[in-house]
Amino acid sequence: MKFALPFGSCVLAMATLINANAAELPLPVSDSGLVTVRTGQTVRVNVVNTGIVAESCSFSLSLVNQAGIGLTTESISLDGGESGGVQLLVPATGLARAHLDFSAQLSANLELADPMRGCYHLLPTLEVLDADGSQRVLNTAFTGIPSIEKGKKLTKVTICHKPGTPAEKTKVIPTSALRGHLGHGDSLGPCP
Repeated sequence: MKFALPFGSCVLAMATLINANAAELPLPVSDSGLVTVRTGQTVRVNVVNTGIVAESCSFSLSLVNQAGIGLTTESISLDGGESGGVQLLVPATGLARAHLDFSAQLSANLELADPMRGCYHLLPTLEVLDADGSQRVLNTAFTGIPSIEKGKKLTKVTICHKPGTPAEKTKVIPTSALRGHLGHGDSLGPCP
């Protein structure tokens, strides 16, 4: 697995994070898949919001199991100029997938032309610690983090497409397409 570092063309090669036989879990029905982790490890995300003070960003660090079921979540909201962090201990369930979820930000700002405003200047750092406290992963480059730079991958969000119809289906779409989908009757979040 490779992540492009934000400042320059360096690439951080993320070698086997768990062991040679452990398959990486698929991305959950969410936004920003970070890494596959195992029981006893701790996932920590520290974030600096370098945006303007008047704009805030709300997000959660979550763990999801192989079936896509959420195990545990910690949330935080940061105004521009603030920094903070969240961390989760992986419960005794085997493999889990850590990811960032911006649904709180989207829900609070759906009336805005750009519901992700306030989240475009995040500088996150991910750590995965083994049970003995030793650092397994340190990564400062993410896929799926909101970015206003042209061509960068934007955060994705889960919607229910055509709810209440035979064509009802849970989809994961870029936030740039969210307003169009909501405009023709889709709803935020997975289908029931």
